[in-house]
Amino acid sequence: MDNFEREGWRAVFIAIKGEENARLGWQRGSFYIYDQPYDDHRVGATSAALLMHCASGYMVAPFADLEDAARAAEIAEPLADWNKVFAGKPRDPAVADARAILRDAWPFFPIEMNFANEPVLLHNDRAIPTPEIA
Repeated sequence: MDNFEREGWRAVFIAIKGEENARLGWQRGSFYIYDQPYDDHRVGATSAALLMHCASGYMVAPFADLEDAARAAEIAEPLADWNKVFAGKPRDPAVADARAILRDAWPFFPIEMNFANEPVLLHNDRAIPTPEIA
């Protein structure tokens, strides 16, 4: 998605480990986001918007789209000094620490899709109401 626009976000080219060419993404504060195509075993070819920590390059979480990933970063930014949260730690403990900080602040829920064994997240206000069964 080359036409993402949201206040405070700037377009950047991101070098992705294992990929020859840089990818278009967007950066704001401690985080960047980009759209990553992949094959989901349930729906086939799709994509996830990845929320990444800039300095470490660690994925914080995959989201349904760039808007949700941006919203997540905007909520997260004031909650911690993210460079300290991620500093000098392997990926799994660093991401676990980040998610512990974010757990109660993020209004997102997992949907029935996975990216890299992680549930893809969707903002609560985009949930489809389940009809009540009489």
